[in-house]
Amino acid sequence: MKHAFLWALVAVFAVSCSKDEPTSPEPSGPRRLTVGSSFTYEGYQLDAAGIKKAGTDFEAIYTVIDSNLSYAGKTGVWALRTTGPTGADTVYQCIDANNDLLQFTEIGNENKVSFWVRFPVSTTAESKDSTTATQTVNGVPINIQYVWTVERQGDSPILVGTESVTATSMVLRLVVKATAFGQTVLNVTISQSAAFAPKIGAFVLQSGNEQTINAGNVVPGFYQKMKAYTLK
Repeated sequence: MKHAFLWALVAVFAVSCSKDEPTSPEPSGPRRLTVGSSFTYEGYQLDAAGIKKAGTDFEAIYTVIDSNLSYAGKTGVWALRTTGPTGADTVYQCIDANNDLLQFTEIGNENKVSFWVRFPVSTTAESKDSTTATQTVNGVPINIQYVWTVERQGDSPILVGTESVTATSMVLRLVVKATAFGQTVLNVTISQSAAFAPKIGAFVLQSGNEQTINAGNVVPGFYQKMKAYTLK
């Protein structure tokens, strides 16, 4: 669970008061987040059927603690500190040359696999990529392939508090396939939905049903929706 603007007013003020000094245009596409921006979400856990689990309501707060970073091969990255029911974490995001959102993702415990997931918030093309890793379990080498796709569903209005914002809906699918000695020991698809509001520069809605990967390993289900935000 690792989701009024002042920029236009500032631009008008700068032009009216400083006609002889041209200003650099703001980047096009989704908003780039800066330090101090924060987003508050409310949500709850979902079971495997997508039904709310009683007594699981929670609040999560995402705060930009750093921006304009160089991180994991990317520039213009901002860091979001997240606090919620599972504790605190840091999420790294940026906007690429095509004005799509990139989010840094890590999977695994000891031998972590990391990659940037592209969310097509500006382009219409489906995002698809893959990576591989090898882990040793009880002395047995396990080859693991990760394939993720993000499919854009379209734009629609979503209420954030009392404000209606336009958000791009997407479906993220992660396929994890593990093999040992040429035999498939795991083949699972994890699906989640998300809606991103370019005007705000953040996810306004995220959800995914509870999924059992194998014995003893469950991906928790969740639903969270933005209820308030502050932009700096």
